[in-house]
Amino acid sequence: MDPENYKDVQMLSNYVNVISRFSHLNLSLKHILEKEKEDYAFCLNSALKTSAKYVLLAEDDAYPLDHFLPVLDYTIKYRYNFSFSLGELVKSDDRLAFIKLYHPDRILNYLNAYEPDRLPELLAAGLFISAIITLITKRYFKQSNIKTIYIFWTFYSMLVLLCIGRANLLELLRIHPQFYRFVKSPSCCTPALLFSRAGGKALVQFLQNVKCGLSYPKDKAIADFLERENWKAKLVSPNVFLHIGQYSSLGEKKVNPYLV
Repeated sequence: MDPENYKDVQMLSNYVNVISRFSHLNLSLKHILEKEKEDYAFCLNSALKTSAKYVLLAEDDAYPLDHFLPVLDYTIKYRYNFSFSLGELVKSDDRLAFIKLYHPDRILNYLNAYEPDRLPELLAAGLFISAIITLITKRYFKQSNIKTIYIFWTFYSMLVLLCIGRANLLELLRIHPQFYRFVKSPSCCTPALLFSRAGGKALVQFLQNVKCGLSYPKDKAIADFLERENWKAKLVSPNVFLHIGQYSSLGEKKVNPYLV
């Protein structure tokens, strides 16, 4: 797109600092996924030229939710360089490159082959709920076959949780930023990432030395960066951003924003 015809950015420049990679229309012969990677690295590197300790890089189809600022404040203050150990907040030595602020809801559910820890989580939740129901049953209804009751309510609870959906259950955590979960980040999807300064610089350097294409998109390159350079990433859930894009300029087609 010709920067001179990008009216939204021109209007925005009256209120915030705007940096353009090109000052005029640029027709690139590079693969569109390679150009996407270069644009991403340019934006991240431009932000890192300031004195900021952290950089929030949000793509143009990422929409912040109402609780975005309180969660962001809590994340930076208490979860970026710290972790909980035995109920106490302690300094963490993890090389944390970024915290992901959005992940597709459909991938957050229990039956996800790419996240094997989801099934133990479902089982643990079922056992916990079943234990409460069984204790109530034993105390008030004087049932003798407690083992059978416990097994029944375990499977019944798991079935109910599956029907409700893990993504919907995570919505209960929006009560307060302290209830948000910070877990190991899955590999895909980058609508909104909160980078540490060191992690951002390392990623820019890595991206400048790889080439993206159909078989190697930007998301894959970022996942390789974490693995090869021994960096870590976390995901905050529930989501702090929404993905609202309905047209992919990369795929040149309409997409369902709730699926990507």
